[in-house]
Amino acid sequence: MNKKKSVRRRKCRIKYFIKILFMIIMIVTVCYAADKIINMNGDDKEAAEEIRNLVVSSRNAKQSEQLAYIMKNKDNYTTDLIELAKRNSEAIKFVYDYPENKDNKIDISIDKDIDCNGVPLFMQWDERWGYDKYGDGIIGTNGCGPTCLSMVATYILKNNYMNPEWIADFSEESGYVSDNGTLWALMGSGARKLGLESIEIPLDENRVYSNLEVGNPIICSVGPGDFTTEGHFIVLAGLEDGKIIVNDPNSRKNSKKRWTFDEIKGQIKNLWVFR
Repeated sequence: MNKKKSVRRRKCRIKYFIKILFMIIMIVTVCYAADKIINMNGDDKEAAEEIRNLVVSSRNAKQSEQLAYIMKNKDNYTTDLIELAKRNSEAIKFVYDYPENKDNKIDISIDKDIDCNGVPLFMQWDERWGYDKYGDGIIGTNGCGPTCLSMVATYILKNNYMNPEWIADFSEESGYVSDNGTLWALMGSGARKLGLESIEIPLDENRVYSNLEVGNPIICSVGPGDFTTEGHFIVLAGLEDGKIIVNDPNSRKNSKKRWTFDEIKGQIKNLWVFR
């Protein structure tokens, strides 16, 4: 019996030391990257400190290196892209790749997404379409609206061409985008032009749940809160264990979480249900 306890204690100590070692490696890596950035920025101590904080908040060493490169080479990036990299660690690689890939045309296939169960999750900064122009920017920074409508259209119509790039082009050609972003009309008259049934509904918990229960996705316009600091579109894609599945085109983390109605209701500005 004592021998078993001794073995368990030894295993616990080993696991503890492994965790400590991993933490030390991460701290050393991040500090090294931060020091490199400071050297890159010379005597600009305020800029160096800002970048150090950004590097420390990024999730891994690779992201730290890529963020360091972006901040050193700001002339290669738009202001919106730099801000995207600073506030969303998931999109750092997309921003980092922008100078090299912005002019590349990719044959987009969403066949696998059509075959998935439920509403597919598309990220607006997916490199398949994220660098394409939209409004006064690109889909990666401005295209949450067409990306959400693409998720819904793909789910309901089961076609393989209404990807976010196609919807963004449709939105621009049809006048559904302004200097301030995507117009709400894209979710109403725009969606109906695509063959979808779109109905504006009130912010009512019973209406939301009853539609999600029968498989009708809902696009929401949201204000500042968990999903944005300004304005944004998200998809309420279904239910899981009584909670709402949110497809956030700007965050896989938000999309993995399951949300209660009370958590999101205060952020919702408008809702459209689709069939």
